[in-house]
Amino acid sequence: MELVMEAEKITNAFLITKEFQSSTEFSMFIEREAKKRKTTYLDMIVDYCQKKDIEMESITSIITPSLKEKIKFQSNELNLLKKKIKNKLHF
Repeated sequence: MELVMEAEKITNAFLITKEFQSSTEFSMFIEREAKKRKTTYLDMIVDYCQKKDIEMESITSIITPSLKEKIKFQSNELNLLKKKIKNKLHF
C-alpha cells in the first residue's frame, strides 16, 4: 500500500518534470497556451492537469511567482476573488 502511494507521488512529479525542465518553462507553456486558446491561466492549468491526470496540488510548487500574480490579477478582474471589505464605521 505504501509503495503504491509513493509511486503516485513520484508519478505526478515525474510527469511534470519529464515534460518541462523548469518551473519557468512550465509557466511559459501555460501562458502561451492560455493566450492561444483564449482562456484564463487558471482554466489552462486545470485543463493541463485533467489531460495529464495529475492532481492540482502537484503543480503548485512549479508555478512561477510571475504566473501566480497573473492568475491573481485575472481572477480579480473576473470577480473570482473575495473583495476585502473595509469597515468604515466611526464611533
